[in-house]
Amino acid sequence: MHSDIKPSEIWRYEEAGGVIHHSFFFDADGDDESLYAAITWHLARLIDHEYGTGWLDSRKLPALEREVIDRRTFLGDYYDMEREALIWPGTGLTESGEMVADPLWDATDPLKLKHYEPDSVWNGNYSYAFAHAIHPLQMPKLEVQILFRQIVAMLLPYSGDEIITDWSSKALGGVCEHFLAGLEYWGVFLFTIHHPSTRRLIVISASTTD
Repeated sequence: MHSDIKPSEIWRYEEAGGVIHHSFFFDADGDDESLYAAITWHLARLIDHEYGTGWLDSRKLPALEREVIDRRTFLGDYYDMEREALIWPGTGLTESGEMVADPLWDATDPLKLKHYEPDSVWNGNYSYAFAHAIHPLQMPKLEVQILFRQIVAMLLPYSGDEIITDWSSKALGGVCEHFLAGLEYWGVFLFTIHHPSTRRLIVISASTTD
């Protein structure tokens, strides 16, 4: 297994202030040993580059609860699979009195909708971490929408053979200092995506606070 360079879409996302961190590997297997090694590399590099110092106890990785999830669960309730777009989950009235449901994220400001009632979102996952960080991305909303589609297409090609594992839980706070900030209230995320046909492995994490 070897680390790979980040695609240009990820660099653009990070330059705009994105809080999700991605690491890419090629010639990677999907066994536990490979997943632990990739996560450890990802978090160690993150600590070094982001903070310059910090602690990491990779020995606790095998004890973490994890779950294999599908694309819809990974992308979350702030994403519409059919429209392939970020959305605001919920309903409301426009100024003209038109009822809208799950309006597009870049086309609507929910604060300007009358009687907007957000859905009870239990599954934010990647779309939530991407578009609903505490500090918004420094680019127009339409560009955020386009960039999200580009990154999703890169993470999840149409081949559909990926194995997505969700490692997210409060227990991450005992694995790496990186996750302590998100445990305050925003949330913590850790995913691996392995593509057996191409032997490509991606580690994704997010944690932030104000």
